[in-house]
Amino acid sequence: MFIKICGLNSIEAIESSISNGADAIGFVFAESPRKVSPEKALSLCKNLPKKLIKVAVTKNPSKKLFKEIINIFKPDWIQGEANDLLSSKILNKSSILPVFRDSQPIIHTYPSRILYEGENSGKSEIANWGKAAKISERTQLILAGGLNLTNIEKAIKIVSPWGVDISSGVESKLGIKDPKKISAFISLVRSMEKS
Repeated sequence: MFIKICGLNSIEAIESSISNGADAIGFVFAESPRKVSPEKALSLCKNLPKKLIKVAVTKNPSKKLFKEIINIFKPDWIQGEANDLLSSKILNKSSILPVFRDSQPIIHTYPSRILYEGENSGKSEIANWGKAAKISERTQLILAGGLNLTNIEKAIKIVSPWGVDISSGVESKLGIKDPKKISAFISLVRSMEKS
Protein backbone atom coordinates (compact mmCIF):
# COMPACT_ATOMS: atom_id res chain seq x y z
CA MET A 1 0.00 0.00 0.00
CA PHE A 2 1.15 3.50 -0.85
CA ILE A 3 1.83 5.60 2.28
CA LYS A 4 2.12 9.39 2.28
CA ILE A 5 3.07 11.35 5.40
CA CYS A 6 1.87 14.92 4.92
CA GLY A 7 2.46 18.33 6.44
CA LEU A 8 6.14 17.81 7.20
CA ASN A 9 8.25 20.69 8.47
CA SER A 10 11.15 19.10 10.37
CA ILE A 11 14.18 16.96 9.57
CA GLU A 12 13.24 14.51 12.37
CA ALA A 13 9.80 13.84 10.85
CA ILE A 14 11.27 13.40 7.37
CA GLU A 15 13.94 11.01 8.66
CA SER A 16 11.29 8.95 10.48
CA SER A 17 9.15 8.83 7.32
CA ILE A 18 12.11 7.66 5.23
CA SER A 19 13.57 5.14 7.68
CA ASN A 20 10.17 3.52 8.25
CA GLY A 21 9.43 3.17 4.54
CA ALA A 22 6.97 5.91 3.54
CA ASP A 23 6.46 6.18 -0.22
CA ALA A 24 5.80 9.93 -0.27
CA ILE A 25 6.18 13.01 1.90
CA GLY A 26 4.01 16.09 1.58
CA PHE A 27 4.76 19.76 2.15
CA VAL A 28 1.90 22.21 2.67
CA PHE A 29 1.95 25.51 0.79
CA ALA A 30 -1.62 26.49 1.72
CA GLU A 31 -2.82 28.29 4.87
CA SER A 32 -2.19 25.84 7.69
CA PRO A 33 -0.20 25.43 10.93
CA ARG A 34 1.99 23.15 8.76
CA LYS A 35 2.63 25.72 6.02
CA VAL A 36 6.20 26.04 4.72
CA SER A 37 7.79 28.22 2.05
CA PRO A 38 9.19 26.66 -1.14
CA GLU A 39 12.69 27.57 0.14
CA LYS A 40 12.10 25.87 3.50
CA ALA A 41 10.71 22.74 1.84
CA LEU A 42 13.72 22.60 -0.49
CA SER A 43 16.14 22.93 2.44
CA LEU A 44 14.43 20.01 4.22
CA CYS A 45 14.74 17.77 1.17
CA LYS A 46 18.48 17.38 0.82
CA ASN A 47 19.73 13.84 0.12
CA LEU A 48 16.33 12.17 -0.16
CA PRO A 49 16.16 8.63 -1.57
CA LYS A 50 15.43 8.79 -5.32
CA LYS A 51 12.30 6.63 -5.04
CA LEU A 52 10.69 8.88 -2.39
CA ILE A 53 7.98 11.09 -3.91
CA LYS A 54 7.95 14.78 -2.88
CA VAL A 55 4.45 16.21 -2.95
CA ALA A 56 3.57 19.92 -2.98
CA VAL A 57 0.19 20.36 -1.28
CA THR A 58 -1.69 23.40 -2.58
CA LYS A 59 -5.13 24.94 -2.40
CA ASN A 60 -5.91 27.60 -5.01
CA PRO A 61 -2.38 29.10 -4.91
CA SER A 62 -1.61 32.45 -6.54
CA LYS A 63 0.24 32.28 -9.87
CA LYS A 64 3.32 33.70 -8.15
CA LEU A 65 3.33 31.01 -5.42
CA PHE A 66 2.59 28.28 -7.95
CA LYS A 67 5.62 29.29 -10.03
CA GLU A 68 7.81 29.43 -6.92
CA ILE A 69 6.71 25.94 -5.87
CA ILE A 70 7.50 24.53 -9.32
CA ASN A 71 10.76 26.41 -9.86
CA ILE A 72 12.24 26.38 -6.34
CA PHE A 73 10.88 23.24 -4.66
CA LYS A 74 10.57 21.15 -7.86
CA PRO A 75 8.03 18.61 -6.55
CA ASP A 76 7.46 15.19 -8.08
CA TRP A 77 3.69 15.58 -7.66
CA ILE A 78 1.41 18.57 -7.13
CA GLN A 79 -1.65 17.97 -4.96
CA GLY A 80 -4.55 20.38 -5.26
CA GLU A 81 -8.21 20.90 -6.06
CA ALA A 82 -9.24 18.58 -8.89
CA ASN A 83 -10.74 21.28 -11.13
CA ASP A 84 -7.58 23.42 -10.95
CA LEU A 85 -5.13 20.62 -11.66
CA LEU A 86 -7.13 18.80 -14.31
CA SER A 87 -7.64 22.00 -16.33
CA SER A 88 -3.97 23.03 -16.09
CA LYS A 89 -2.17 23.34 -19.42
CA ILE A 90 1.32 23.39 -17.90
CA LEU A 91 1.22 20.32 -15.65
CA ASN A 92 2.07 16.83 -16.81
CA LYS A 93 -0.85 14.53 -15.93
CA SER A 94 1.54 12.01 -14.35
CA SER A 95 2.67 14.64 -11.85
CA ILE A 96 -0.73 15.64 -10.45
CA LEU A 97 -2.65 14.37 -7.44
CA PRO A 98 -6.15 15.85 -7.78
CA VAL A 99 -8.20 16.16 -4.59
CA PHE A 100 -11.80 14.97 -4.62
CA ARG A 101 -14.05 15.68 -1.62
CA ASP A 102 -17.13 14.28 0.11
CA SER A 103 -19.35 17.08 -1.22
CA GLN A 104 -18.68 16.17 -4.85
CA PRO A 105 -20.97 13.64 -6.54
CA ILE A 106 -19.48 10.33 -7.69
CA ILE A 107 -18.58 10.65 -11.36
CA HIS A 108 -18.35 8.05 -14.11
CA THR A 109 -14.64 8.38 -14.88
CA TYR A 110 -11.84 9.48 -12.56
CA PRO A 111 -8.20 10.34 -13.28
CA SER A 112 -5.88 7.36 -12.80
CA ARG A 113 -4.88 8.50 -9.28
CA ILE A 114 -6.72 10.75 -6.80
CA LEU A 115 -6.65 11.84 -3.16
CA TYR A 116 -10.01 11.59 -1.40
CA GLU A 117 -10.88 13.46 1.79
CA GLY A 118 -13.58 15.34 3.68
CA GLU A 119 -14.72 18.85 2.91
CA ASN A 120 -11.86 20.68 4.66
CA SER A 121 -8.18 19.77 4.46
CA GLY A 122 -6.02 19.69 7.59
CA LYS A 123 -8.95 19.70 10.05
CA SER A 124 -8.95 15.99 11.00
CA GLU A 125 -12.31 15.56 9.26
CA ILE A 126 -13.01 11.90 8.55
CA ALA A 127 -14.08 11.32 4.96
CA ASN A 128 -17.19 9.34 4.03
CA TRP A 129 -15.61 5.88 3.87
CA GLY A 130 -18.65 4.29 2.20
CA LYS A 131 -18.46 6.76 -0.66
CA ALA A 132 -14.66 6.41 -0.81
CA ALA A 133 -15.03 2.61 -1.11
CA LYS A 134 -17.21 3.01 -4.23
CA ILE A 135 -14.72 5.40 -5.84
CA SER A 136 -11.81 3.15 -4.84
CA GLU A 137 -13.19 0.52 -7.25
CA ARG A 138 -12.71 2.96 -10.15
CA THR A 139 -9.25 4.47 -9.58
CA GLN A 140 -6.11 4.45 -7.44
CA LEU A 141 -7.58 6.22 -4.41
CA ILE A 142 -5.40 7.63 -1.66
CA LEU A 143 -7.57 8.00 1.45
CA ALA A 144 -6.94 11.07 3.63
CA GLY A 145 -8.75 13.02 6.31
CA GLY A 146 -8.87 12.26 10.01
CA LEU A 147 -6.84 9.06 9.84
CA ASN A 148 -4.96 8.03 12.98
CA LEU A 149 -3.53 5.03 14.81
CA THR A 150 -6.92 4.00 16.21
CA ASN A 151 -9.03 4.12 13.03
CA ILE A 152 -6.63 3.25 10.19
CA GLU A 153 -7.32 -0.51 10.28
CA LYS A 154 -11.08 0.02 10.05
CA ALA A 155 -10.63 2.62 7.28
CA ILE A 156 -8.52 0.26 5.17
CA LYS A 157 -10.95 -2.63 5.67
CA ILE A 158 -13.93 -0.53 4.56
CA VAL A 159 -12.38 1.48 1.72
CA SER A 160 -9.68 -0.86 0.33
CA PRO A 161 -7.71 2.19 -0.84
CA TRP A 162 -4.65 2.06 -3.07
CA GLY A 163 -2.93 4.34 -0.54
CA VAL A 164 -3.32 6.29 2.70
CA ASP A 165 -2.30 9.82 3.65
CA ILE A 166 -1.88 11.01 7.24
CA SER A 167 -1.00 14.38 8.75
CA SER A 168 -2.55 15.47 12.07
CA GLY A 169 -2.93 11.83 13.15
CA VAL A 170 0.85 11.57 13.66
CA GLU A 171 1.32 14.85 15.53
CA SER A 172 2.27 15.43 19.17
CA LYS A 173 0.64 18.88 18.99
CA LEU A 174 -0.88 21.00 16.23
CA GLY A 175 1.54 21.21 13.31
CA ILE A 176 4.34 19.26 15.06
CA LYS A 177 4.97 15.72 13.82
CA ASP A 178 5.91 12.96 16.26
CA PRO A 179 8.57 10.64 14.74
CA LYS A 180 7.38 7.76 16.98
CA LYS A 181 3.78 8.11 15.78
CA ILE A 182 4.98 8.19 12.16
CA SER A 183 6.89 4.96 12.79
CA ALA A 184 3.89 3.32 14.49
CA PHE A 185 1.49 4.34 11.72
CA ILE A 186 3.67 3.01 8.90
CA SER A 187 4.33 -0.20 10.83
CA LEU A 188 0.60 -0.74 11.39
CA VAL A 189 -0.27 -0.22 7.73
CA ARG A 190 2.54 -2.53 6.58
CA SER A 191 1.44 -5.23 9.05
CA MET A 192 -2.10 -5.04 7.61
CA GLU A 193 -0.68 -5.58 4.11
CA LYS A 194 0.96 -8.80 5.25
CA SER A 195 -2.18 -10.12 6.93
